Amino acid sequence: MLPQFCISLQKFAVFLLLALPHITLSLSLIQRRQHYRRPICESSQACSYVVNGIDMTFCDCPGEDKSCPTEPEFSINSKGTVYQFCEPRKIPICDEGQVATSVEDLQTAIHCVCPDNMVHRRRKIPGTRNSEYICEARSCQEPDNTCAVLGDVGVK
Repeated sequence: MLPQFCISLQKFAVFLLLALPHITLSLSLIQRRQHYRRPICESSQACSYVVNGIDMTFCDCPGEDKSCPTEPEFSINSKGTVYQFCEPRKIPICDEGQVATSVEDLQTAIHCVCPDNMVHRRRKIPGTRNSEYICEARSCQEPDNTCAVLGDVGVK
């Protein structure tokens, strides 16, 4: 019985030596996640938004209470996405060809809202992972006049 126990102990020691770097890496990633601090929102940025029932917060509000308000006066609903801001905002309606939204990494700035008869067209910013969403008139011949649907947002 003792030799079998020694072999099992040796196998466990080898497993532990092989797994230790992965365990350490996982623990360091968990520790880093705990220390991550979201950036402070700029006035044009949505502090969070809700898409298909999923609430995503990407920046903290300035001031002592950094939480993103959820009251209706701090929110706008645009094509199925609810954007929440740190302060109440009056967001204008976009003209055709105007940049409605810009996304830099995880930060989303809302400049204007596309009217219901327009869709967002994504334009990537060369050399970055950033994008702008331009309002364009719908041009499809389908009965509901949408080209494609991503969630509740018409996208060309």
